[in-house]
Amino acid sequence: MTSTQFRFWPVTVKYGVISAIIIIIVFIILFVLGQNPLLTTKKFPFGIIIIPLFIFFGLKEMRDYHNQGILRLWQGLLGGLIIYLTIALISAIFIWAFIRYYNDAILTDYINFNILNIEDKRAALVETYDEATYQDLLQNIRETTAYHIALDEFIRKLLIGFISTFIISIVLRK
Repeated sequence: MTSTQFRFWPVTVKYGVISAIIIIIVFIILFVLGQNPLLTTKKFPFGIIIIPLFIFFGLKEMRDYHNQGILRLWQGLLGGLIIYLTIALISAIFIWAFIRYYNDAILTDYINFNILNIEDKRAALVETYDEATYQDLLQNIRETTAYHIALDEFIRKLLIGFISTFIISIVLRK
């Protein structure tokens, strides 16, 4: 095993963990400041900035310091996958645990906010679809759990990471 192969995993996991910790810290700061982090991150999804940034620096470190200045496309795609999968997994588990075991009031606020939002758009939704679809949507919102929120965050971070990794891998490859 060469040093390049050996350094591949530690570098990518390091960037994934550091990024996930930053996301968790921002979540906690928003909560401590009296904001509902579930609502605030929907308005300003800071993951769109943090995830590509850490993918870029993680792949750049792999290329410049551990791979003799070479980054093949497959290495970039795999490295980025490890980074964004680590970010998504850690942050989703944290959000699930936070809501489930520490403060489920933020979930209740989130649900109430979304119900009010949907009720404000009732006329347009009923006109576009029908009353049954509107009622199903309301019921789905009422049944939202910590698991649903965590899964949504996980999938969102995967999508951001996938798109970012593809673009960044093409830019950084040599």
